[in-house]
Amino acid sequence: MSNLSQKILEEIDKKKIEPQQRWIFLVKKYLLYVVVSLLILFCSLVFALVLIRFFSIDFDLMDKFMKGRFMFFLLSMPYLWLFVLAALLIIAFFVYRNTELGYKRKTIFVIFGLVIMFILLGGVLFFSGVSGALERKMVTNSIYQKMDLPVNKLWSNPEDGFLGGIVLEKKSRKLIILSDLSSQSWEVDLSDAVVKKNVYLMKGEKIKIVGEKVTDGRFKALEVRLWVGCGMQCQMH
Repeated sequence: MSNLSQKILEEIDKKKIEPQQRWIFLVKKYLLYVVVSLLILFCSLVFALVLIRFFSIDFDLMDKFMKGRFMFFLLSMPYLWLFVLAALLIIAFFVYRNTELGYKRKTIFVIFGLVIMFILLGGVLFFSGVSGALERKMVTNSIYQKMDLPVNKLWSNPEDGFLGGIVLEKKSRKLIILSDLSSQSWEVDLSDAVVKKNVYLMKGEKIKIVGEKVTDGRFKALEVRLWVGCGMQCQMH
């Protein structure tokens, strides 16, 4: 017996270490794989939300934003979801490293494998419409609405012609009452507005409006868009 083996046996005997029962070992083993699978699923869902937010960026409005195209792009990026995605990926990496297969593989291959998996599954969730439905549900959630997201700053510029918020009431086909992202009420004139596809102006619907401020509390709309899920599609209608 080698000196190393002897030292290990002496250490086990000294600390009174007893071997784990096989079922405990198996539970821990498969539990790690379950956790990794769930983390990949969450990564995929968050990646799908990143995609829906990216394709909701109104690139055609960049030149109309007074603070410039670069600032428009910066304010439009989904930083929250990118941060969550990075955090979940890091956790998934370290959990997988503790599995029977994970510790044998090189770091670059583990990261590459995890990224490929969540991109493929995230793409499925995006193109199937799951992420779009989830995002539209979230934007009407009171907690999500109160988050100080950069995109909220973009659509809180009525002086520059950018107004976003929640429809409080539809007075008529040409007039709605809107609560903006700071909870201020606006009368929005729709008489000359182009209302984009899938915008219904129903109570509780979150929308983006391009137009011009008339007075405090009054806004004339030229174009009304979905809060999410429009973006590049708006340029084709």
